[in-house]
Amino acid sequence: MTTDFSVSPSGEMSYDNVEDAIIQPDGKIIVVGKSGGYMAMACYNPDGILDTTFGAGGKANTVDVNYMGQASAVSLQNGGKIVLAGEYYDGMGNYNLSLVRYKGLKDYLPVIIR
Repeated sequence: MTTDFSVSPSGEMSYDNVEDAIIQPDGKIIVVGKSGGYMAMACYNPDGILDTTFGAGGKANTVDVNYMGQASAVSLQNGGKIVLAGEYYDGMGNYNLSLVRYKGLKDYLPVIIR
Protein backbone atom coordinates (compact mmCIF):
# COMPACT_ATOMS: atom_id res chain seq x y z
CA MET A 1 0.00 0.00 0.00
CA THR A 2 1.28 3.45 -0.91
CA THR A 3 -0.29 6.52 0.68
CA ASP A 4 0.45 10.04 -0.50
CA PHE A 5 -0.26 12.87 1.90
CA SER A 6 0.05 15.19 -1.15
CA VAL A 7 0.31 18.70 0.29
CA SER A 8 1.32 19.28 3.90
CA PRO A 9 -0.87 21.45 6.19
CA SER A 10 1.48 24.39 5.53
CA GLY A 11 0.68 24.19 1.80
CA GLU A 12 4.09 22.91 0.69
CA MET A 13 4.64 19.69 -1.22
CA SER A 14 5.13 16.87 1.24
CA TYR A 15 7.94 14.36 1.40
CA ASP A 16 6.45 11.41 3.23
CA ASN A 17 8.25 8.69 5.16
CA VAL A 18 7.31 5.94 7.61
CA GLU A 19 9.19 5.32 10.85
CA ASP A 20 7.02 2.87 12.80
CA ALA A 21 3.81 0.84 12.64
CA ILE A 22 1.60 -1.02 15.10
CA ILE A 23 -1.36 -3.38 14.78
CA GLN A 24 -4.31 -2.69 17.07
CA PRO A 25 -6.26 -5.52 18.74
CA ASP A 26 -9.04 -5.05 16.13
CA GLY A 27 -6.51 -5.63 13.33
CA LYS A 28 -6.29 -1.99 12.17
CA ILE A 29 -2.77 -0.85 11.29
CA ILE A 30 -1.40 2.51 12.44
CA VAL A 31 1.61 3.88 10.55
CA VAL A 32 3.52 6.98 11.73
CA GLY A 33 6.32 9.14 10.37
CA LYS A 34 6.66 12.48 8.65
CA SER A 35 4.84 14.35 5.89
CA GLY A 36 6.20 17.70 4.84
CA GLY A 37 7.47 19.19 8.09
CA TYR A 38 4.90 17.53 10.34
CA MET A 39 4.30 14.37 12.31
CA ALA A 40 1.98 12.19 10.26
CA MET A 41 -0.18 9.17 10.97
CA ALA A 42 -2.32 6.94 8.77
CA CYS A 43 -4.73 4.19 9.76
CA TYR A 44 -5.47 1.16 7.59
CA ASN A 45 -8.12 -1.52 7.86
CA PRO A 46 -6.86 -5.11 8.16
CA ASP A 47 -7.18 -5.47 4.36
CA GLY A 48 -4.68 -2.61 3.81
CA ILE A 49 -7.25 -0.03 2.66
CA LEU A 50 -7.19 3.38 4.40
CA ASP A 51 -9.71 3.61 7.26
CA THR A 52 -11.71 6.63 6.10
CA THR A 53 -13.36 6.96 9.55
CA PHE A 54 -10.01 8.21 10.89
CA GLY A 55 -8.76 11.76 10.41
CA ALA A 56 -9.15 13.16 6.91
CA GLY A 57 -9.70 10.13 4.70
CA GLY A 58 -7.55 7.88 6.91
CA LYS A 59 -4.70 10.35 7.52
CA ALA A 60 -3.80 12.93 10.18
CA ASN A 61 -0.99 15.47 10.50
CA THR A 62 -0.04 16.82 13.90
CA VAL A 63 0.26 20.47 12.94
CA ASP A 64 0.75 21.78 16.49
CA VAL A 65 4.26 20.33 16.57
CA ASN A 66 6.79 22.89 15.30
CA TYR A 67 8.42 22.67 11.89
CA MET A 68 10.43 19.52 11.16
CA GLY A 69 8.36 17.35 13.49
CA GLN A 70 8.73 13.63 12.94
CA ALA A 71 7.14 10.67 14.68
CA SER A 72 9.67 7.88 15.26
CA ALA A 73 7.58 5.46 17.33
CA VAL A 74 3.95 4.62 18.08
CA SER A 75 2.36 2.83 21.01
CA LEU A 76 -1.15 2.09 22.25
CA GLN A 77 -2.43 2.80 25.76
CA ASN A 78 -5.42 1.28 27.48
CA GLY A 79 -8.67 2.69 26.17
CA GLY A 80 -7.41 3.09 22.59
CA LYS A 81 -5.21 6.15 23.14
CA ILE A 82 -2.39 6.43 20.61
CA VAL A 83 1.02 7.81 21.67
CA LEU A 84 3.58 9.11 19.16
CA ALA A 85 7.16 9.80 20.18
CA GLY A 86 9.56 11.76 18.04
CA GLU A 87 11.30 15.06 17.66
CA TYR A 88 10.66 18.57 16.50
CA TYR A 89 12.98 21.35 15.42
CA ASP A 90 12.39 24.63 17.26
CA GLY A 91 13.85 26.86 14.51
CA MET A 92 16.80 27.90 16.69
CA GLY A 93 19.15 24.98 16.08
CA ASN A 94 17.63 22.65 18.67
CA TYR A 95 15.93 19.29 18.21
CA ASN A 96 13.61 18.42 21.08
CA LEU A 97 11.65 15.41 22.28
CA SER A 98 8.00 15.50 21.30
CA LEU A 99 5.25 13.27 22.69
CA VAL A 100 1.75 13.40 21.24
CA ARG A 101 -1.19 11.48 22.68
CA TYR A 102 -4.32 11.04 20.61
CA LYS A 103 -7.59 10.24 22.32
CA GLY A 104 -8.31 7.48 19.79
CA LEU A 105 -9.10 6.80 16.17
CA LYS A 106 -12.60 8.30 16.25
CA ASP A 107 -11.57 11.41 18.22
CA TYR A 108 -8.10 12.24 16.97
CA LEU A 109 -7.47 15.67 18.47
CA PRO A 110 -3.97 15.40 19.94
CA VAL A 111 -2.73 16.29 23.38
CA ILE A 112 0.79 17.72 22.94
CA ILE A 113 3.38 17.12 25.66
CA ARG A 114 6.65 19.03 25.44
